[in-house]
Amino acid sequence: MPSNRKTTTIRSSLKTSTIEGSWWAVMYGSVETYFGAFFEFLKYSSYEISILTTLPIFIGSIFQNYANTFFHLLRSRKILLVILKIFQNMLIPVIFYFGVKTCKSYLFLHQNRISRE
Repeated sequence: MPSNRKTTTIRSSLKTSTIEGSWWAVMYGSVETYFGAFFEFLKYSSYEISILTTLPIFIGSIFQNYANTFFHLLRSRKILLVILKIFQNMLIPVIFYFGVKTCKSYLFLHQNRISRE
């Protein structure tokens, strides 16, 4: 079966896919596994933990809705993937900062506090 794609193009695509998968593993491993236990140690409620651990995934899903537009602006799937993964992984230190410095995530959970009253 003849292929129209050159070997270098296939290798470049595989390399980009591997990098993207590696960043996903960093995000999943640190957010899903580590932060859940970390916030449990800080005595956060299950509601607060669920908000903080799903924030990067939520923002990533919002950007998926606009991925086609971004692709047409950048004209490169590789650049788009790298930009989106960097942005998503920049949220991880922000979540860590809120967990350590605020002791409770009042910024995210103001509505929860009102509903308890």
